[in-house]
Amino acid sequence: MKKSIALATLAVLLCCIRPVFDFDVWFDMRMGDYIWSNQTIPHFMNFLWEHAQLKPVYWPADEWGFDVLSRCLWGMGGVTALELYVAVAAAGAYLLNAWAARRRGVGLGSIVAVALPFVMIESTRLMPRPQLVTDLFLATFAVVATTRRSWLFPLLLVAWSNMHGGAFAGLVFCGALWVGDVIEKRPTAKAMGGYTALCVGALMANPGGWHQLQYIVENFATRPLPVAWVEEWRPTGWNPWFWGTVALLVVGLGAGWRKGRVRLGDVLVALGFTFLGFRYGRALSDYLAATLSLQMLALDCLV
Repeated sequence: MKKSIALATLAVLLCCIRPVFDFDVWFDMRMGDYIWSNQTIPHFMNFLWEHAQLKPVYWPADEWGFDVLSRCLWGMGGVTALELYVAVAAAGAYLLNAWAARRRGVGLGSIVAVALPFVMIESTRLMPRPQLVTDLFLATFAVVATTRRSWLFPLLLVAWSNMHGGAFAGLVFCGALWVGDVIEKRPTAKAMGGYTALCVGALMANPGGWHQLQYIVENFATRPLPVAWVEEWRPTGWNPWFWGTVALLVVGLGAGWRKGRVRLGDVLVALGFTFLGFRYGRALSDYLAATLSLQMLALDCLV
């Protein structure tokens, strides 16, 4: 069993080794070099065209940890190190979800079977950006959700909020579990509510403080995103792999609900991240990282 999962993970890793073609990584490394050299975290994007035109752009420092990490990776191995980071992060997200699925009694066949759609969808988002750190944290949340250690959620979110603004997805994940527990009147509902509240504070445990949370809310809730000219923020179109996994979740989780293997929190997590994956093409990898173990469970409930 362990050897088969290890081989599937290795296959994912090898399939996800891609050349670096992203432009943002150079900005990330330059900011990381600035932070490392000056031992300070700026709150304005010093290396953008707008700054050169005397129009400082506020930066909530939500990625400062990743910027330093990317700078260190470049120093250790250049482009090769960045390419390995991409592949290891993708394979790590798969392995963590496989672990979460195994903890829920999912069979080997179902775990290995979803590796192909995972690679096909993830391949559209394989860039050396902090989003892959978010994928790793989401996959870790999926593992924690199968344990009785929900107190780990806010602790993980503290580290996450210093690596990427996508840490807000962690609050969505915890909130979905909490709402599900409340509706189902589970004994864990009270504790989960407390940990979810702590997650709000964890989102502000970074140099940006409450400004970071305000920045995220303003950009995603009250301000229309530039979907007309930023391709990665446009809604996901016809992607047969994405819609295939959505169909699997609908049918499989429904079957699992009838068998008592699926709880309401699982359904809410699937709904929330499916919406994000559909609404923003950029969030496809978040959708995968948060729901991959549920896809494995859904398939297992059908076979």
